[in-house]
Amino acid sequence: MHLLSVIMIVLSIILFCACQSNYKNSEAKQYSNLAAQKSSDKECDFTSYHPVWESHFVSRTVTKKVEPIYPSEAAHRGVQGRVNVKILVNRDGNVEKACAIDGDQTLKDAVEKAALQWKFKPYFGAPNAAKVGSRKYTEAVIVFNFVLGTK
Repeated sequence: MHLLSVIMIVLSIILFCACQSNYKNSEAKQYSNLAAQKSSDKECDFTSYHPVWESHFVSRTVTKKVEPIYPSEAAHRGVQGRVNVKILVNRDGNVEKACAIDGDQTLKDAVEKAALQWKFKPYFGAPNAAKVGSRKYTEAVIVFNFVLGTK
């Protein structure tokens, strides 16, 4: 009976150490993902362009919408959800930059490609260019929602 107790204690210690090791590895992965996310935040910083934020810009001025193609890899993995894309629009109505700010990476790539194809009214929808003045850019957020169809 004593030998059985010793074996149980040894197995418990081994299991505890294995769990601690897995916990540290998952913690390291979280920190590496956080670092990757922070570096992408820098790519999403449009402040050097001095864009102006305008309420309801997208709904008021969009002339062409392009829906993203659902990535087969994401569909196969059952990935769904919303992805917000920050866009930088020039005065000609073209999206110069698109940066997905959340969501699964495969969905992010798809929405960025789609958002770059969107078009808006020139001069940010102003009736004439004089009202725009020296303003060259505006920024906005487009929301895409990925939902798997039922079979």
